[in-house]
Amino acid sequence: PAAMHDPIKQDAVILNKGKDSAAAKALVEYLKGPKAAAVIKSYGYELAN
Repeated sequence: PAAMHDPIKQDAVILNKGKDSAAAKALVEYLKGPKAAAVIKSYGYELAN
């Protein structure tokens, strides 16, 4: 329960080694979109504003 701990911030990043990877860029773009948001919320997570 959220009342029992401080919020846990989780991020997705592309490391320098993968900066030219089309797949890495596509994954990050997907994670920013509404389909990923729906999946994330379905597992009980909240999204940052």
